[in-house]
Amino acid sequence: MFSLQLCPFSTLLTSSFQHQTPDFGWLEYELDFLKPDFSVESPKNTDHSGSSPQSLTGTTESNDPIVRTPGSEGDGTSFPFHRRDSVTNEDKPQDDVFVKPPIPDRLKVKQQLYPLPFTKSPNHDDMSALQAQFPTASGFSLDSPASVLETTYSLVLGPFFHQLIRMFFQNIHPYYPVIDEFDFDACFCAPVDDVALRNSRACVLGVMMLCASMYLSSRQLFGYSRWTQHSLQQFAFRAVKELYEKWSETGDDYSLTQACMLLSYWSPCYAEPRHNCGEWIQKAFVHAKLAKIDEPSSGSITDRSRLIWISCILRDRALSYAGRRPLHPYSTRPNWIRVDREDFGLEICLPRYSNITSRTETVDAFLVLCRLSEIFADMGEFQERLRPKLQDSNFELGRKDILKISQFDIRIREWIRGFKHWKTGPHAPTILDTKGPSYLWSIVGESATASLYLPFIRLTCKTDPLASKFPATAMQKLKDASSKAAEIVREFLVDVKPEEMPPFMGTWLTLPIIVLLVSLKCRGPAQSGSPESTADIQRLRYLLSALRVFQTRYRSAKFIREVLDKVSKELKLGVWDSSSTSETTEPLDEPVLLLKAAIMMFEAFRNDTTGAAQR
Repeated sequence: MFSLQLCPFSTLLTSSFQHQTPDFGWLEYELDFLKPDFSVESPKNTDHSGSSPQSLTGTTESNDPIVRTPGSEGDGTSFPFHRRDSVTNEDKPQDDVFVKPPIPDRLKVKQQLYPLPFTKSPNHDDMSALQAQFPTASGFSLDSPASVLETTYSLVLGPFFHQLIRMFFQNIHPYYPVIDEFDFDACFCAPVDDVALRNSRACVLGVMMLCASMYLSSRQLFGYSRWTQHSLQQFAFRAVKELYEKWSETGDDYSLTQACMLLSYWSPCYAEPRHNCGEWIQKAFVHAKLAKIDEPSSGSITDRSRLIWISCILRDRALSYAGRRPLHPYSTRPNWIRVDREDFGLEICLPRYSNITSRTETVDAFLVLCRLSEIFADMGEFQERLRPKLQDSNFELGRKDILKISQFDIRIREWIRGFKHWKTGPHAPTILDTKGPSYLWSIVGESATASLYLPFIRLTCKTDPLASKFPATAMQKLKDASSKAAEIVREFLVDVKPEEMPPFMGTWLTLPIIVLLVSLKCRGPAQSGSPESTADIQRLRYLLSALRVFQTRYRSAKFIREVLDKVSKELKLGVWDSSSTSETTEPLDEPVLLLKAAIMMFEAFRNDTTGAAQR
């Protein structure tokens, strides 16, 4: 008998690559050989946190782009980047984007413009005409949606307001363009006579602040040094929640659709017990139907109905595919609407918070994403039809099903090739803020390919020679897609600032991580030093580095890490210790082990109340 000596997943992720004794009794293991044998020069000016880059060992490094991780929000007592409970003068922003502005004289005199949190707003009907002409502390009209957040909910941001909105249009808008950038000031900063419309738009504006706040550093102060990331999110979410509860029945359904769709992107706040991304997107569909957003557009140059409807469908498809749940009835193919650049109106040529080049690039990237979403919808429906059959031990895959799977593979490959051509051709992103979506969808495409072949790696067929060879082909396709995803992650970590990592990227990293862990274990200790194992270890390091950066940014990553840690612990996944290379082991059934690990992971996502799988 031999003793199983494996480096557990938790050690890979949190051991700082030094000797540790895992809590569940696995042997210590040195992981210095996980360091890649190459180095790539880091891009300049990528650290906007005011601190030195951090390596996976918690030490300062300057030449390894894979491990640069600026301190930001995270849960992680198991990580070297602990959250700061207070903010000192050293944490204040030093760059030209978040420089603390001088307090205007009017704010020093009119201290009453800073009401206590959540006091009742003044009765505008009783105000004199002279009072109504004065702007708020930040210069907004008293009858504007922005003034509702400022005067009623104490969200006084000053010049930082426009910096926050710019972050929204740079980081959120490329994925879900539900807000007209050209028409933003007219909708949210100008007076609105209708009280219901004004408050509904204030709800939308609060959600935009929430979404943008995900890309802030928790170690900086904002808006006259009054706000931290934490406090801004708390105040904004309380304002949004109160506004939605008050106006959900009588408010403007068009605006409430925008708010609910974006809330499915950001949920919950710190005070909320769980994520409810799926619930918010369902509410978005309800308001969309009431507003008749799914009907033909009126043709107005500022009408975003088609883009709002498509964004709701895209979001639901992403949630359903990542969480392995059925599509919403409105997200099926009969409800799909084709969109093009004309639907973006004047935003393309006259953007308010970005330049024309970057906005054109993100618009084209969104249209490319729409085509990928159609593939996801077809794949989801196909897998849902086969799900009951796959649970039957006597089920044999037929040639028609194999042909259908191959067609999906071809569609994804064609999409990936077309996307790479778009990314490297004349539309190649030149602005750093637009590179995140480009890499994300490449990772999504490879991870989706792995998910496509996963259910078929263990099927048996005794009557059809072609079908009998398909499980081995599916297994190889699964491994190839996971390896390609890891290589794209490496480029992503080199080329994109960590604080711009998309919040729903973590879900697409889990399956490639599981595939590599299972593959490393099944090769056995005798092959632990083989070129294949060495390459897989490096790929695993890229994925774990991305997950590590992801956890410093988003609390939902903690759940993803716990799921992977639980799976690796129960199935004893990891890397063979170098002292075990001379031992002999019984061969493992890799498809069985991989399916077991994947089922455990997907079940954890379905039962998740934190919403990590819904990102």
